[in-house]
Order: sequence, then C-alpha cells, then structure tokens
Amino acid sequence: NGQRKDLGKKIQKAILFNQCKGLDSNTVIIVDDSDIIKSKAKKMEGLKKVRDGSTGRVDQNGYDLINIVACHPEKEGYLIKPLCSDLYSSDIEQDSIIQVTQERMEEIILYGNNQGVFVMDRGYDNRSMFSFLQDNGCDYIVRSEGKRNLIVNGVEKRFLEVAKTVDLKFTIKDNDKNKTFQSGIKRVKIRLDPYPKKELETTDAWLILSRHVSPKGKKGGFFYFLCDFPNQNLTERQIVEKVLKMY
Repeated sequence: NGQRKDLGKKIQKAILFNQCKGLDSNTVIIVDDSDIIKSKAKKMEGLKKVRDGSTGRVDQNGYDLINIVACHPEKEGYLIKPLCSDLYSSDIEQDSIIQVTQERMEEIILYGNNQGVFVMDRGYDNRSMFSFLQDNGCDYIVRSEGKRNLIVNGVEKRFLEVAKTVDLKFTIKDNDKNKTFQSGIKRVKIRLDPYPKKELETTDAWLILSRHVSPKGKKGGFFYFLCDFPNQNLTERQIVEKVLKMY
C-alpha cells in the first residue's frame, strides 16, 4: 500500500548502515558490474540486450547488475560483507546507471566514515569515476585499460609512452600464491575534462605497472593500475604491495 512505498529503500539503507560498520584501511570494497542472461525469455518485463561477460556476446536478453561487496581480512581468511545489489532494465539509461552506482558509493562513504579502498575493474576507468573519487577523497584502485592519455610534468602523453618510462624497481613476492611480480610506480595526472584546454581540470594518481615473473625467469605481459590513497601515509613500495594484494 501507499504507506509502504519507500519501505524497500529504508530496509536497504538500514542494511547498508549496519554492513558498513568496522570498515578500515585494509577493507576492499569491490565495485563490480555483471549481467543476468535470460536467453530464452521473450516477455519478461524490462529485458534489454546485455553483454555476456563470459563470451563477449551482446545479442542476448537480460539485465545489467551492479554489486558492491566489502571484503575484510580476518585471522583466518576474509569476512565477506555484501553492501548492495541493483538490477537494471531497459528503461534505465547508461548515465543513470553511473549515477545510481555513485549514489550507492556515496552512502558507503557516509556510513563507513570514508574507510576502505574501492577496487574496480577496467570498466570503471573513466573520467566520471575519477572525478567522483577525487571529490569524495576516496582511497581507490582501478585496473586501467591502458588507453587514456596521462599528464607528466605538465605534458599530456599517450598512456604507453608514459608507461615505458616507469622503472620496474620493485620485486614483490606473493607467498600465498607463490608468485613473483616485477613492478614500478609513477605519479601522474589524469585529465578530467573531455577535451584538452588551457586550464585543465585534473586529478593526481599513481600509475602502477606490474608483470608476473616465473621461477625460471619467464616474464608475463604487463597489467596496469591507476590508484590513490589520500587517507593513508604509504611509501611507494607499500602502495605497490597494497595494490597487488587487494586487486
């Protein structure tokens, strides 16, 4: 009835408030988009063409899904704390999906006292998200697509051109997975304006390069991260270690 119209939102906020208790600088807050494929469905309400993350197909009916989950290290293993889950249908525009995602993140920042590190995959390597993270002073790790330009010493350059200047001076060992990584770090700026102009709006970030090195010395391909930790006082090596462990 009319009196219960906003009950779902009130319950969602109450759950989120409770789940955000105890977040700290070691908590990973995973922001992850996914999909629910309904390939056989014909008449379900709100169906849309979605991208199947497993196959890359974009011709099947279904729904987009955004999940945000906190993962907190304990003495034995990790405590998994679901924070929110939203299903998107055909009547929701992409800009609205981004807006809802950032609204959920704002609630987590509020209820969790801006603790934890937001960790996101390559789909979130966009100016809107970097602007949001800067405005809210968030600690974050974003897996980079390696396609955007970066600014170093006031000069905007192609991503790979900047990446080639990064010294892989750190050898990081992951004893839990018996893996070794060669890694490097460089301070850069990300342009937030869609087009270059004289007075650029930018945000500062760390560019992390890393690749796996086998026990026999065979080197794997590079993977990249853009990150920042304004709420933590970390050395360059600690930043690289934190990014590799959390991601």
